[in-house]
Amino acid sequence: RKTVRQRARYEALENNSYAKGMILAFANQLIGTGPRLQLSTRDKKANTRVERSFARWAESISLAEKLRTMANAYVVDGEPFAMFVTNQRVEHEVKLDVVPLECDYFEPSYTGGSGTSDGADFDDFNNPMRWHRWAEHPGESLTFSNLKSSTTPVDASQVIHIHRPDRPGQRRGVSHLVTALPLFAMHRRFKLATLAAAETAANFAGIMHTTNPAQD
Repeated sequence: RKTVRQRARYEALENNSYAKGMILAFANQLIGTGPRLQLSTRDKKANTRVERSFARWAESISLAEKLRTMANAYVVDGEPFAMFVTNQRVEHEVKLDVVPLECDYFEPSYTGGSGTSDGADFDDFNNPMRWHRWAEHPGESLTFSNLKSSTTPVDASQVIHIHRPDRPGQRRGVSHLVTALPLFAMHRRFKLATLAAAETAANFAGIMHTTNPAQD
């Protein structure tokens, strides 16, 4: 899963403008300007007051932008994560914040009980009970390999994990680009080969002049 994720990031986020354009279009169409709350109680004034408050809260935490980022990760990584936190710097009376996290923070790292795998503790019905979060991103430090004990258990109710299980019992997501990675690579090679052929043809082009009379 990690190898597929790294190749998908390399292809879609760094080397293929077509793939990145498709991913951004997906996120923009899915999220748009962000979610809006609509209440339908009998108190219309209360409905309007709460709806406006929700809109101010969503804007204060940049909810739409974070959801678009998670939509990008849903396609490329196969599974976006987010955590509910209390952020006192939120400019709203409600201090709840949503912090997107890369799935690398919840990579498997230890040996636990029979229900422990894939970075979380699962119950008998395959529901996550606790996720184990790394203190720092695995790709940030060259000494990360020495931090095998620096995971913190987080209650599953505080974690958002979205993935599409393609097989029964699948607990983690796989990049949606996995089947297209060879095609993306061939497409890039084809574009480069076409350009090289055009440049080669142009290098051999020329015009010849002569002062001799025309011959049959």
